[in-house]
Amino acid sequence: MRRVRNPRGRLDDLHSLGTNPLLSMVVALIVIAFTVSTVQAGTFHVYDGESIQEMVIDCQDGDEIIVHPGVYQESIDFLGKAIWLHSNDGPAVTTIDASRRLHVVRCTSGEGPDTILEGFTITGGEADGSGDNGHGGGMLNVASSPTVRDCIFEGNWAFYGGGMLNRAGSAPEITNCTFRQNIANQFGGGMENYDGASPTITDCTFGNNQADYGGGMLNSTESSPTIMSCLFESNRANLRGGGMENYTSSHPTLNKCVFKGNTAVEFGGGIYNSDSSDPALSECTFTSNSAHDGGGMMNLAGSSPSVLNCSFDRNIATEYGGAMENLSNCHPTLTSCIFTGNVAEYGGALLNNTKCSPLITNCMFVNNMAYFRGGAIDNYEYCNPTLVNCTFTGNTANEYGGAIYNYYDSNPSVTNCIFWGDTPDEIVNVDFCDPVVTWCDVMGGYDGIGNIDACPVFVNPLAGDFRLHRLSPCADAGCNDAVPYYVTIDLDGHPRFVDDAGVPDTGYGTSPIVDIGAYERQENSMSGFTFTVPGDFATIQEAILYCSHGDEIIVAPGTYQEAIDFAGREVWLHSSDGAAVTTIDGVGAYHVVQCINNEGPSAILEGFTITGGNATGINNDGMGGGMLNISASPTVRDCSFTGNTAQYGGGMLNGAESSPSITNCVFDDNSAAIHGGGMENLDHSHPTILDCRFADNAAEYGGGMLNNAASAPFITNCLFEGNSATFGGGAIDNCFGSSPTLTNCTFSANTAVEMGGGIYNFDGSNPTITNCIFWADAPDEIVNRSSTPIVTWSDIERGYMGEGNIDADPLFVDPVNGNYRFLMGTPCIDAANNKAVPPEITFDLDGNPRFKNDRGLRDTGSGSSPIVDMGCFEFQGTSLWKVKPDGR
Repeated sequence: MRRVRNPRGRLDDLHSLGTNPLLSMVVALIVIAFTVSTVQAGTFHVYDGESIQEMVIDCQDGDEIIVHPGVYQESIDFLGKAIWLHSNDGPAVTTIDASRRLHVVRCTSGEGPDTILEGFTITGGEADGSGDNGHGGGMLNVASSPTVRDCIFEGNWAFYGGGMLNRAGSAPEITNCTFRQNIANQFGGGMENYDGASPTITDCTFGNNQADYGGGMLNSTESSPTIMSCLFESNRANLRGGGMENYTSSHPTLNKCVFKGNTAVEFGGGIYNSDSSDPALSECTFTSNSAHDGGGMMNLAGSSPSVLNCSFDRNIATEYGGAMENLSNCHPTLTSCIFTGNVAEYGGALLNNTKCSPLITNCMFVNNMAYFRGGAIDNYEYCNPTLVNCTFTGNTANEYGGAIYNYYDSNPSVTNCIFWGDTPDEIVNVDFCDPVVTWCDVMGGYDGIGNIDACPVFVNPLAGDFRLHRLSPCADAGCNDAVPYYVTIDLDGHPRFVDDAGVPDTGYGTSPIVDIGAYERQENSMSGFTFTVPGDFATIQEAILYCSHGDEIIVAPGTYQEAIDFAGREVWLHSSDGAAVTTIDGVGAYHVVQCINNEGPSAILEGFTITGGNATGINNDGMGGGMLNISASPTVRDCSFTGNTAQYGGGMLNGAESSPSITNCVFDDNSAAIHGGGMENLDHSHPTILDCRFADNAAEYGGGMLNNAASAPFITNCLFEGNSATFGGGAIDNCFGSSPTLTNCTFSANTAVEMGGGIYNFDGSNPTITNCIFWADAPDEIVNRSSTPIVTWSDIERGYMGEGNIDADPLFVDPVNGNYRFLMGTPCIDAANNKAVPPEITFDLDGNPRFKNDRGLRDTGSGSSPIVDMGCFEFQGTSLWKVKPDGR
């Protein structure tokens, strides 16, 4: 064992102090006091052939032990110490092998999260004794909650918890670990959590573990771990719970976990829940699991899990419940789940047996099969499930009940469901069964209020798309009262209640009426068609006026001399080949494009050059030469606004609370006689402007843009260059309480005759400006009148007060010719604030990664590396000229 340093110190030989015993004692006490006061956390190294445990014994809280590659044949006991024990090079080359000596690792002295085990392969544990000596072959945690990460638990054996056992309230944090080929003679091949243990387990894999109960994991006696993004694959239970067993009031939470190819000889191939255990599962996948009963999951004896947004695919039960069986007073809640291709003798997808009444909402049952009865669902003896807004199609039973088979006083309540194309029949009732089926679409018909017998017209059933086509009779045909209060979305995650103005309401309730089936149709029934110009219509405007919400118009290359009004239509109007070859020329019209009828984001303008607007009239006819949006918020992308003029908003005007989304557009060579050469935002308008260029626009105020009357756009990754104002705000003028948010924008070569070549803020306009560059604007960069903007982490010529601001030449590549990317050595690289960048922004104006670390420069910005650059372009290279062997 070799130490980097000894944090303890030691008492040197005191003989040199002479023979005076009193003097020797005083000096010794002083040395001891100094030693105790200067104890610090130490770092120690253990090399192959040395003992890790000896080093653990010698350590104190806060110490670090680094273990170098090798195989260490010993057992480790942390002895209650808060130390960081980790390998130097990872578990692939660093192994702790107990060589069949009980536990490989123990934490039984109240260890907490500061006790860390990291980066080892843990193997050779054989807990074959009694009591705790039969627990946790790989690792035993008793009333302890250490941190375990990046470890492999492999080839361990125990009576209970082959790979790991946590008990007595233990709550370890286990991250990025693998549990494979561990064996428990009884419970929990990979892991057992017992007696109130509730670990947090994230990004872990449990594979090829084996036990009688809980092949991958067993949770028992009020243990409720949190399990996220874990994989349970090819684990085996000789009796129950191939992937996992939850027993005696254990309620784990599972999110985004996958159970694949697990096997149980008896019950619950994927998961087995028993004795009032109610796990909560969301976004989990069960595929190709198998068992005698409950191929994917089995719930027994009052266990009622919550299952949300999960899928059960190709699970197999040799007898009952291919995907799931519920037995004896179990009442799970199944919401927005998909059951496909599951197989069993009875209940291809789901079998409810003996007083089980699950609540099943927004679920899809497709292509499940029963060799005998209940292709999708078999309800057996006093089972009364509630099914709301489910779709059954393509399910098969060789005897009865292709969709549902009800037997012996089982009376489900079925509402707003589709039963279509199941064989040999849809719903079969035997022996005292009288289900209540209402507001459903049932092939062959079924007695009940609101039921219909009409083809549901799926979008593309052969391709597995069972959403409702615009011609479906199931739209607005269900019963609102049947939908549980907490269900607000459909199986797609879209709104559950959407009115289709194209069809009459035939269902029950106040509009909007819910659709029948698992999916709610989101479009108007008269929408969704695609038209071409000039193929189907000679002009773009003719096509718009013919369309309904959701339609698509594709415009071929050419110049279209007309003015466009979306006329309230939520249509996708786009060119086939882009703005460079497709132009809409207003030829002097007031507005080339207008949205003035409450159009929303589904009104899309994409891929055009917009030119020839001339809004020189009065009121609205003096606004928005290129595009006018009044009380409208369309989506505009990949367009070029050039050569337009107006009194206000030469390229575009957004007024009366308009908030369009404007992405990857160019506003070039537009003019306004008064406000906003490129754009004006007026009267509480808040557009989102991303990746746009404003160049060579002109106006009296706000050459590039003017924000007026409490308008506050969000402007990100934009370039303002060569814009001019006769008075104030060469690039941007903010007035009368307008406070935009500007992030990672570049301002250069903009001019104002009077003030604010970059930005002019007037009368309570307080923009938030972060990560921006203002350079070479004239006569100045930012001028404020009765305004107090917040300017931080920006490069501003002649300086500006604010955190992180600098005043240094940004070293543009070729600003004279419009290239505002960076040369090497610019002070703007890695110099901005990461937190200011919206989380959805991952690219710069060029479409390159927004966060790119330059290893050649010291980070001067705020945040964790990589630090974002200032300006609209992220430097993609490196400032390293040459790295010498010594690192210089």
